[in-house]
Amino acid sequence: ALKIAAGDIDEAMFDECYERVKEVLVSFYGPFLKSACFERFVQIYEYSTRTLSPSDLQALAPLGQGAFGRVLAVVKKDTHTLYAMKEIPKAVLRKNRTGWMCLNEMQLL
Repeated sequence: ALKIAAGDIDEAMFDECYERVKEVLVSFYGPFLKSACFERFVQIYEYSTRTLSPSDLQALAPLGQGAFGRVLAVVKKDTHTLYAMKEIPKAVLRKNRTGWMCLNEMQLL
């Protein structure tokens, strides 16, 4: 094993190691940016940061009615995933002053 005393450490000792590591990273990074894997990563990242809009969903059937609104079965158009969506009119929230309950529920879920 190589033993180095505290006074023997010099910045120049790391230059060769730094250059070798840099060469390896550059040799992998360029081709990776051009690969199908990176393109797929970018697609997934962009998709995951997208906000959902009403046009992304298709209502299927009502599941139930509550005190403030109704619950619908909806399907997401691009993935065909089935969800339950609660529909609460703003007028009902204003009338009953229960907007805070809706916000709490959204944070909980």
